[in-house]
This record gives sequence, C-alpha cells and structure tokens, in this order.
Amino acid sequence: IYALVVQFFTAVLVPTFYLAVNPELPPPSSGLSLEQLVSDPAWVTALFQAQTFTNIAAMTVVLMLLQFTTRASWVDFGLDFHDFRRKLKLGLLAFTVIFPPIMLLNGVLNIVWRKSEHPIIVGYRASGDETLFLWCTIAAVAVAPLVEEFIFRGVLQGWLERLFAERRRRSVVETGDSLD
Repeated sequence: IYALVVQFFTAVLVPTFYLAVNPELPPPSSGLSLEQLVSDPAWVTALFQAQTFTNIAAMTVVLMLLQFTTRASWVDFGLDFHDFRRKLKLGLLAFTVIFPPIMLLNGVLNIVWRKSEHPIIVGYRASGDETLFLWCTIAAVAVAPLVEEFIFRGVLQGWLERLFAERRRRSVVETGDSLD
C-alpha cells in the first residue's frame, strides 16, 4: 500500500513540480517514451522532487498511524538514541573498515567490465543542471536510505517484533505456558 500510494502521488505531483520550475514550457506529453522523458533534466528534477516529497510525507503518515493505532514508541521503530555516542563510534569504525575495500573492488570492476551509462547521469552531464544534481543527491543519499530503513528495520522488524511479542505474552498468560 505504501509503495502504491507513493507511486500514485509521485505521478500526480511530477507535472506540478515540472510546471512550477518551468512555467514557460508546455507540460511533458504523455506520448513521450521513458527515454525521452529521462533525457529532459527538468522532468527528471521534477520526478526526484515529487518522489522525495511523497516518500517523506507517506513515511510520516504511516509513523503517525502506527503510533496512534498500536501505541508504538519511537524505539519500536528503531529510533533509539540511548548510548548514541557508542553507536556513532561503532558506525564510523565500521565505515572506515568497509569503505576502502569496497572502493578498491569498485575500481577493479570498472576496469574489468565495460562501463554502462545510466540515463540520468548522461542527462546530467549533457545539461549541467545543478538543480537536477541536488535533487538526485537528496533522493539517493538521504531519502532512499531513510525510507528503506524505516520500512524494513523500523516497521517490518521493530514494529512487528513488538506486535508479535505482545501477542505471545498474552497467549502465555491465557494458557499458562512458558515463554520457551
């Protein structure tokens, strides 16, 4: 449902963002192919803006609904700031250990295999549009990981663990069984 809502509102908002940035241009025709649309930096920028906005809005609504309906806390969604400094140090240590070998492997693979060009990279290089670069970076570096962590670690893992743990406790109390 989350993905469908985001896709629907993204499709609705792309023309709005496109026209807001480019009021002098006609809206992109629905008859254009995906390759033609991706070659238009203004359309790609509008797409990233709409995806960013709808993902953050949908994530916020889902969090509020889950908190209201299940009385879940922020900790249940993986937002636990207890012992934050230790967790930050551990994350930085893991990054410094993992990043160099990954970059080395990436370099070797770029030498071995022929390079493929992503249409968005080609479009950015052709246009030099800084707004496209900014929204591409926001969407890929900030919003996508945030939404992914929210959905998989926060909702699916954290919230569902809490929900099933409560049901198990109720079942144990009702039947008199042990938690093992």
